[in-house]
Amino acid sequence: MNKFLWDLTYFQQRAILAPTNEVVDSINKELLESQPGEEKVYFSSDSLCQSEEESELNMELFPPDVLNNLRLSGLPNHKLVLKLGAPVMLLRNIDQANGLCNGTCLQVTKLGKVVIEAKIITGTNIGYHTLISRLKKTPSDKRILVKISRRQFPFHCVLL
Repeated sequence: MNKFLWDLTYFQQRAILAPTNEVVDSINKELLESQPGEEKVYFSSDSLCQSEEESELNMELFPPDVLNNLRLSGLPNHKLVLKLGAPVMLLRNIDQANGLCNGTCLQVTKLGKVVIEAKIITGTNIGYHTLISRLKKTPSDKRILVKISRRQFPFHCVLL
């Protein structure tokens, strides 16, 4: 994989189907570790939404470590590990006119503290470079008793 890292068609033409997100995360972790370069880790900022009553009971039921461990569809993980050249998938629509839609794959070209630069590798704007910052997302999952807010880069690593 290393010799094809910067070949756009390499990632465009490959996919592995996995039964669960846990299996995907496990495979992606191993593949990312085998990729050259230093890892950069980004942690989310999670909180209860201000629209919710921040009662003592809610704070006890949903302390930061519980919020950080929530894994919901469409919500970026609390811990995002990236390397230069890693392919990522957008988890939300950012700028549809410029091809930055939910499901668009990009390749990381620069890892900053507050923004990540990436190149679009799927869709209509292949080769276009963009800057992505952390975004706040509030999932609408009915299984969670309170509304939470997660501030994180809207990516999921997709080395598969």
